[in-house]
Formats: sequence, C-alpha cells, structure tokens
Amino acid sequence: MSMVHWEATARHAAMRFQNVRCERCQQHYHYPIFREAVGRHASTFEDAATAGAASLAEARVIGAVDRAVEIVPCPGCGWVQGDMVAEQRRRTARPLLWLGVVLAAGAALVVLCWWAQRLFIVEGETGEAWRLNPIIPAALAAAGVAMLALRLMLQKRVDPNRGYPATDAHSRPDTVMGIPGKASAQMLERH
Repeated sequence: MSMVHWEATARHAAMRFQNVRCERCQQHYHYPIFREAVGRHASTFEDAATAGAASLAEARVIGAVDRAVEIVPCPGCGWVQGDMVAEQRRRTARPLLWLGVVLAAGAALVVLCWWAQRLFIVEGETGEAWRLNPIIPAALAAAGVAMLALRLMLQKRVDPNRGYPATDAHSRPDTVMGIPGKASAQMLERH
C-alpha cells in the first residue's frame, strides 16, 4: 500500500527598517533591510505540506531580518558603525573559509582512510598495506590552514573608516546611504 506524499516549497520576503545612532556624531538615521527565505515541507496531506512550507519560510525570514546588519554609513558624517564593520569583515573572502575547511577535512579523510585500512589487514594475508606518504595530508592541512590565515589577514585589512574623515562616503558609488532621523514605529515593524 502506497501513501501519497506531498512536498511543498514556499518563499517569503520581509522588510523592516533599522534605527541607528552614529557612534561618531551621535545623529540618528535608519535604513531598510530586505530578506527572502525558502521553506520546504513534506506531508501526507497537500494542505499540511503547503502550510508547513509557508510557516517555515516565514520563520526563517523573520529570523534573518531580525539578525540582519547592512553596511550603511551615517548620512551626516559618513562613519560606518562598529557592528557594520564587523559584518563587512565577516563577509570578506568567504570562499577562502570554505576552501580551508575542505582542504583540512581532506587531510583528515586521507589519514582516516589510511588508519581504517590498517585495521582490516589480517596477519599472514598476502598483499601489502597501503603506505601513507605523510606529505599528502600534511600538504592538504597546511594549504587549509594557509587559506584560513589568508582570510584572517584580509579581514583585518577591512576598515571602511580608514582615512576618516578624508574619505567621503557620499562619493562612493557602491555605498547605500542611511536616511536621517529615526524610523517610525510602523516602519520598524516587519512587512
């Protein structure tokens, strides 16, 4: 007997404004935060699958928009706030993080495979155990550590406030500027 199985996918988007008080000039400003999330749910009932996917997508987007920080300089003085600098550093060179982890995991996997095959060799069996050249896992691990170290070095160099006030945030084409003043209570709600 086979049961019908329903799978549903839902997307949910949310937006809210974030109020900020500049660390440098003490002026208030705000900026919009947009996020989108996907939810997938399976159930034996179509309505349950659809509702589950929608509620999962909504929960994910609410969490994402509540935790979100964007890099938006003060519209008054151009200063980038500390939490925004930390976010910009976190976003810097992400592929190096993944590459470093994969290389280090590859080194561990090579050593684990070598160790595991040695467990299954019975004395007196013909055939020789696979010999591990220690250069292979050492090189993989060293490359992984080098990628992680390079990422840390690049992150430490990230400082959008370097040269302040000589740098003008208003003149940077890639900069989203904040809106002077506080956002209203209605604007602070998620939509």
